[in-house]
Amino acid sequence: MEITRTVVSGVPAYWTDGPEYRAALVFRVGRADETLARSGITHLVEHLALHELGGAERHFNGVVDARTTTFVKQGSPEDASRYLKGVCAGLARPPMERLEAEKQVLRTEEAGQGGRALGDLLLWRYGSQGRGLLGYPELGLPEISPELITSWTRYWFTRGNAVLAFSGGPPPEGLVLDLPDGPRRPCAPSAPVLPDFPAHFPMRLDGVMLHAEVERGPAAPLYRRVLQRRLHDVLRRERALSYSTSVEYRPDEARTAEIVAFADGLQSVSGELASAFLEVFDDLASRPVDEAELAEAKKQAQEDLEHRDAATARVMSAAWDELMGATVRTPREHLERMLEVTPQDVQRTGAQVRDSALLALPPGVEPSDRRYRPAPGDSPYALEGHVLHPWSGSSYLIAAPAGLSKVTGTSMGTIRYAECTAVLAWPDGARQLFAPEGIAVRVEPALFRDAAPLVHAIDRSVRPDVFVRMPPREDIPQPQDGGPPLSLDAPSLEQERRSLFKRGRQDDPDPQLVEALAAVRAGRPEAGLAVLAASRGYHELRDRRLAHLSKACTLAGLAPLRAARPHDPDLLLWAGSVRIEEAWRIRGDSRAQYVEQDQFKRFWLVLSQAGDALLRAAALLPDDPAPWKTLQFYGLGMQLPRPELDRYWAEITRRDPYLYGAHESRAQVLAAKWQGSDAESLEFADETFHRAPPGHPLNAIVAAVCLETAVASDAEPRLHLARPDVHGRLAAASAKFLAAPQNHPKSQEAHQYFGAAFYHLRDLTMARHHLSMAHPSKDLALAWLYSSESKKEYRQARQLLELR
Repeated sequence: MEITRTVVSGVPAYWTDGPEYRAALVFRVGRADETLARSGITHLVEHLALHELGGAERHFNGVVDARTTTFVKQGSPEDASRYLKGVCAGLARPPMERLEAEKQVLRTEEAGQGGRALGDLLLWRYGSQGRGLLGYPELGLPEISPELITSWTRYWFTRGNAVLAFSGGPPPEGLVLDLPDGPRRPCAPSAPVLPDFPAHFPMRLDGVMLHAEVERGPAAPLYRRVLQRRLHDVLRRERALSYSTSVEYRPDEARTAEIVAFADGLQSVSGELASAFLEVFDDLASRPVDEAELAEAKKQAQEDLEHRDAATARVMSAAWDELMGATVRTPREHLERMLEVTPQDVQRTGAQVRDSALLALPPGVEPSDRRYRPAPGDSPYALEGHVLHPWSGSSYLIAAPAGLSKVTGTSMGTIRYAECTAVLAWPDGARQLFAPEGIAVRVEPALFRDAAPLVHAIDRSVRPDVFVRMPPREDIPQPQDGGPPLSLDAPSLEQERRSLFKRGRQDDPDPQLVEALAAVRAGRPEAGLAVLAASRGYHELRDRRLAHLSKACTLAGLAPLRAARPHDPDLLLWAGSVRIEEAWRIRGDSRAQYVEQDQFKRFWLVLSQAGDALLRAAALLPDDPAPWKTLQFYGLGMQLPRPELDRYWAEITRRDPYLYGAHESRAQVLAAKWQGSDAESLEFADETFHRAPPGHPLNAIVAAVCLETAVASDAEPRLHLARPDVHGRLAAASAKFLAAPQNHPKSQEAHQYFGAAFYHLRDLTMARHHLSMAHPSKDLALAWLYSSESKKEYRQARQLLELR
């Protein structure tokens, strides 16, 4: 089967022989080229162009996919010629009087499409741009006008942006296409918005589904065939977990393609199904396929390629390659390249699939493979701004000059006006905003106190071209008074200053800090800002100064300085840290079961706004670990997903692998009561011990972890600490710390950790040795806060050890 290239009316054309005559006019424009606010416009153009042909023509169709719009006709060459001329006429002069009717047809068509599982996968991967638009309804239909139709058609449906494909014979003689001139348009990019792959997310479906990106080439279609056969053999024939499996290979651009795999299954076996499903993928990524298995896949592919019904597919593939800027190859060249594929080539494709996989699982099912991280469905921070309280409920809006956020417990959704991809606007004032990463925030002004200014800010701040004017609604939500708004005031700082477990005293070895603290408490925060700025590059000093300064003032005290210096990175860092301190004063030190629900609401609402300032500080100070270290503590309180906390940790250690306070908070992240386990905590303790230099206080992280796991243990803390593996870690870390004492600002705190651990272990000799070298009433940190009566226990320990 040979494919011939020619040119018809300035348009490239490919043709081949075949059993029946078929003609296609393909344009390089699809749904991925739209914007969310104008989504649906390409479908409208396609419908309008074909409307006048509806009564006279038969066996024709129009198809809009992610990258192309195709007009197809079956029949005689004369029928094809008449049809293609009619399409060009419809594109040049769309029947605009049909515009609203065709919008209604598209809405009806969309409502009848049923499940959108693949669309959801694309939305999670790409957000509200590019191929991610296939995961959304065509939201832009209400806003599409005749003027937009005209400009869209003139831009995309041109001679240079088209290609012809014929099977069953050459192009009709005398065919003339009345298309405007125009260049070939590039593909709109589809960049993943998720931070990590492989990833997974919950979806209501009866089975499991996977989407992956691969390099386009001859190995990928063969991988599809091998994968299809293995999924069927393992999931249906061997394990009886699935009735139907499917695998699709779809070219996306000139060099990339996608693999989409699905296996159905009952909810009762969904966990087992997910594990068996992923085992197949992992096996194909881990080792080369068998030569016989690959030979069978090649044989099947060759038979398909040479089948008489393959003519249409091959000529359409050539036309598609021309549009995408890929190399156009003959069927013989395709066959030769396929036959050269090795088992290692298939394995490399398998590794690409595994490493880029996005997995959809039924709710409540977790992948057995720990490489699959949960895909974040929320924003990692909220903007700082004015809090709008609901009349009832637990969702709050935060209005900021740059955008808005919605906070519901630990869930945050943030939209920046400058990046907004669409705003649905109802006449009653309701607004729904969409961010590039796929997050949506709904503003129902009737449900929030004093929301009218926020609606005006949205209308004033978002670009006009992303608005979609929605028709009036019949059912407008009505408010229900749920009582007075929450108070977001933090407890007084005086209580913090009176605590035995404070971090500083007047005999502090940093006299500049002591002087600055006095000035800050007297209402002169610029003195604190000066000493904080002077600490850049001195990471331990900066961490200590930031901790003290953040306990010495309030956000209200920093407000005038922030208004005068809104982009000062040290001030942003300080303000974010102060907000964290205020949030934790609201929450208190009690364990979660003793914290009231309203306390948690206030805590999260205040804390959520710290991330904005800290991320801005991090961007302005690219070499400074302090913003990332502070973000780690913020993320802990906001219960951010582990991948985000792991990212913060990676940013910290890239800038300073020995920052003591960062390791201290990382130990909390990995604790079983937060987002880790005893095994992860002890592994982290071992890694830190092996990396820490002799005499460095980082060795005390081992003691911190041992104390944490002892408190979380079902056994008596002393018995847990006496376990050979735990006691051995503790003794080794203590010996390494004492081997070469350093004049480090955290050495006193390290002694407190070791002293507390050995005291709880009842090794009084080692406890006395460490505590005798520690200040009796400062730098106690968390070492003595594991007991419900920590102050009393600490005093009793010193008395028992005969320490003053």
